[in-house]
Parts: sequence; C-alpha cells; structure tokens
Amino acid sequence: MKNIMKGLTVLLVTIFMMCSQSIYSAYAGEINAMFTVKFVVVDSSNSYDGTSFTVNMKDVMGVFSQDYEIKKAASWGNTTGNIPAISVPSPNTYKISIVDINDGYKLRDFMSGKDIDSSFVATNNGEMTFYWEIVKDEVGSSTTQEAAVSINEATDIMAGNVITDEQDADNQDAEKVYQEFLDTVSFIEGDSSWESLLQGYSFPSLLSTFGKMYANCVSSDGKSEEEMISEYEAMSDYDKFLWVSTYLFMADSIKNGHPDNVSSFEKIITNSACPIQNMQIGKRAKSEEVIEAYKKLIQWQADYIAANGSPFNFINNRSYLEEMGVKKVEAPATEGAEIQEQKEIEEVREEIIKEVKKEDKGIWSDTLDILSKNLITIAVLMTLLLGLGYVIYLKKKNNYTEAIHEK
Repeated sequence: MKNIMKGLTVLLVTIFMMCSQSIYSAYAGEINAMFTVKFVVVDSSNSYDGTSFTVNMKDVMGVFSQDYEIKKAASWGNTTGNIPAISVPSPNTYKISIVDINDGYKLRDFMSGKDIDSSFVATNNGEMTFYWEIVKDEVGSSTTQEAAVSINEATDIMAGNVITDEQDADNQDAEKVYQEFLDTVSFIEGDSSWESLLQGYSFPSLLSTFGKMYANCVSSDGKSEEEMISEYEAMSDYDKFLWVSTYLFMADSIKNGHPDNVSSFEKIITNSACPIQNMQIGKRAKSEEVIEAYKKLIQWQADYIAANGSPFNFINNRSYLEEMGVKKVEAPATEGAEIQEQKEIEEVREEIIKEVKKEDKGIWSDTLDILSKNLITIAVLMTLLLGLGYVIYLKKKNNYTEAIHEK
C-alpha cells in the first residue's frame, strides 16, 4: 500500500509540474513579445542645426525605460528613405519625453499639426509609426498649420516675397530634371503604341479618383472642388499622365496620412498608381528609354520626399508644401474647406484610436486571455491538486491506522 501511495504521489507531482511549465511558457511568450516603434522626422523649420535628439520611452509601471537617439544623418537629413526604428517589450503603455532638442524648437505631429502624443500603447508584436516634424517653438505661432507651412509663410509664398536659397535651388534642380524627362517622353503623346497607356487615365473608374487627387493636392486659386475636378477631366490624356505619374499619387499619400507608402524609390515604383508596370507591357516605341527617364525622375522625387517629407510638383515648379500653403491662406471662401480638412484628419485619428483600443487589452486582460486559452490545463491542474491532497490525506490516515494497530 505504501509503494502504491508513493508511486501515485510521484505521478501526480510530475503531471502537475508539466502542466505548470506549459502555462508558464505560454505566459512568458506573451510577456516577452516585442512592439516596433518607427520614427519619421522632417525638418519643417528649414533652420534646425541640431544633429540629434533623444526619445525617452518609459512604461507606466516603472519597470522598463529606453532612450533612443534619433540622428539627423539617419533621419531628417537622410536621402535614402531610412526610417529609424526600435523594439520595446509589450504589452505595455509607454510615456514619451523628448530630450536634447535645441532651444527654440519642438516636435509636432506632422499629420494633425498638434503637439506630439505624450504616450502610446504597445500591443503584442504590433507596430506604430510616429510622423513628427521639427518646428520653431514660438509663442503665438499658428496651431492649425498644414504640414510645415505656417499662415505667415504661406502668405509670403503667395506674395512671392519669401523663397529661401535652398528652396530656389530645389526648384531649379527640379526644373532641369523634369525638362530632361519631357525631352525623352513627350513623343508618346502622338504615338499609337503608347495610346492604351494614356487612355487609361480617362477610364471612368479612374477619372473621378485622379480628379479628386488633383482637387485635393493642387492649389485651387479659389476654385471649388467640382471646378478642380472638371479642370482635370478636360485635360488631354497625356497631361493627365504627367500630373498623376510625376506628382499626384505621391501627394495623395501624404495628404491622406500614408507617407510610408512613398518613403523610398522602391515603394514609389511598386505603388498601384505608378505607371512603370504598364510601361513594360506590350511593344511600345522606345520603351526602355522612357522607363529609364521615368526612373530617374522618380529617384529624384524619392530623395526629395526623404529630405522634405513631401513630393515636388514638377508641373507648377513648387513643393507640395507651397501648394498646400497657398491654398490654406485663400480668402474666407476657402475657410469651410479648411474646416472640412481638419474634420477629416480628426476622423482618421479617431479611427486609428478605435483600432488601437481594439488591440490594446492591457497586461491584465492579456493575462486573462492566456488563462482562458489554458482552461483545460488549469482544470487538470486543479484536479491533480485535489487528487494529491486526497493521496496525502489517505497516507496520513493509513499511517495513523498502522500506529494504532502497533499499539
């Protein structure tokens, strides 16, 4: 009887240890999950001379703290589309603080024009990209800026009073690049082998889409959205091709809060609106020359986006920021459009927050999830514990009975 009891006790303890290890492994796997944080930074001040700043991320429980240095050479001063990234333990909630940014400057959310968020939620194996811009920290400056152009700066641009040497150099360089592109591809306007590609920009299903891009990403000069769309629809197929392929689809990504979609040459040429794939279909005259000329233009555009956070409008020979800046300081008639744009931005932010809340269950909820996934194992453990207790009870009872008989 003693040997049976001893064997049963060993078996129960062994099974208990195995089940405990399985739950621990599952829980440890969840706790050790990592969350990737990416930082897209642009210098919208055009005057920041600092070479780096540090982002401190500290979890609200006070257990984990991480300092991450973002360097100009690998971020806002980089022309290869590099995006700094770091991984932090999850699930958790982190507070953010910025250290060592030069006096007179601050970081601002690139999309909303508001101060950057002071915290973020890290979900298991998730990912988040912050879009920040370096701006001057001046009392009384506009808090409703579109991208990097303030109302005062936009007014000066519209009046033609302020164009920096750097902007002027960009404009001249862009004009040269664009002219070289036109010199190579202009023949396709009357070439039958390119007709199918150009006609694609007037397909009913795409006409409205590209028309809205034109209305949203080109200065309206007081025109309504309907008038801007009509203006686009009246263009020749060749002109539509130039607008969409050299500027609009990239500007649209920035406008709608998806700069990562056009953050590098590779991402631009694989974008669904990029015509390079269609250029390679069928037998088209001088297709290799056209493709190489287009790639050269897009490489310049990709470098420009990496350095400035937005594309260049070759046709109007000015940046996206100038386009949007001029539009932002139109007469009061455009005030409603500005309010609508802000509402759209807020709606996007609310949708993002909803998605984050869906994903974010917190560390305690995650723990409950782990337990719920292991209900059977826990039930077995409880049964084993009761069985082990019963065995110990029987063993003590047996020892007590033997002691009485011995007396």
